[in-house]
Amino acid sequence: GTDTLYILDVLLACKTRPGARKRKAMEVPLPAEKGQQAEMMVIPVELKCVTAFSAVRVYVPKDIRSPENRSSVGKAIREVVKRFPDGVPLLDPVEDLKIKDKSFLRLVRRIESLESRLKAHKITETPDLDVQYDLYEKWLALDKRIKTKSAEISDCMEDAKLRSTLKGMTRVLRRLGHATADNVVALKGRVACEISSCDELVVAEIILSNMLNDLSAEQVVALLSCLIFRERTDDHVKLKEELNKPLRQMRECIKKVATAIDDARLPIDVDDFVDQFKPSMMDIVFAWVKGAKFVDICKLTDIFEGTIIRCIRRLEELLRQMASAAKLIGNSDLEEKFQKGIKKLKRDIIFA
Repeated sequence: GTDTLYILDVLLACKTRPGARKRKAMEVPLPAEKGQQAEMMVIPVELKCVTAFSAVRVYVPKDIRSPENRSSVGKAIREVVKRFPDGVPLLDPVEDLKIKDKSFLRLVRRIESLESRLKAHKITETPDLDVQYDLYEKWLALDKRIKTKSAEISDCMEDAKLRSTLKGMTRVLRRLGHATADNVVALKGRVACEISSCDELVVAEIILSNMLNDLSAEQVVALLSCLIFRERTDDHVKLKEELNKPLRQMRECIKKVATAIDDARLPIDVDDFVDQFKPSMMDIVFAWVKGAKFVDICKLTDIFEGTIIRCIRRLEELLRQMASAAKLIGNSDLEEKFQKGIKKLKRDIIFA
């Protein structure tokens, strides 16, 4: 929360304006210098501006609204200052106020230590200390401005980097046919918008490449598992030709996307991008959609059962999105194939 703000009404000696009968309401009062004619005024002051309290008390009239009463208090204060040429004695928080709190006492000792170190510092011997201090304050202000401007420059550079990345991404979309030369979203881009379960650029490329048209529903589902499963395994996958051929075709689509990104000078390693789509689940998913039991498909791999379940459930979600994409482009055969794949996939303990 915010700190509490304490305000004290303090009677201070302020400069008087010669010839001015009445001070303007918005006029800022200024402290009177030594030997200068002064007018005693009640000024609201924040508590943090008070550095110490005097142990000497002077009589203050009950009503100090009149200039005469304020002036009498000013005279009393000046008389006290004269009587103590070495400085007015200060109110001791421990001796006078009897504060015994341990944390407060530690703070008092800390303040005393810092004050003694400050007095012993050689800077106090500097003849033009006030001038040097003013220069130091100006330096601090300039240093703050430098840091602020540096932060602004950094933000501008980040914005420039983002703009460069945005331009590169726009080039990728145009090159792959997701957007027209006028940056209008094309049909391929609308297909990509239907996908959120995995890389939408890759999925759109696969759908519109027509490579899925000649595959069975089982082959399609098994193939799409590569887009979901990206974990490393110790399994050495040896696929049958009915799965291996579609996998090669899909990798060509993935490589096309990666190459377009690379050509747009966006950070990417083409080989790593292609290799992140793992075929380790293809045999497992293929067996599952063919009607195998869960216990049997678990024997085909070292992949954890939980991972298999998560992968197949996410695969079902991807198939639903791809069915919507197929409907969008008017490919009813492909849509029906995806729906058939969902029915074969969604069964038994995995979707219990």
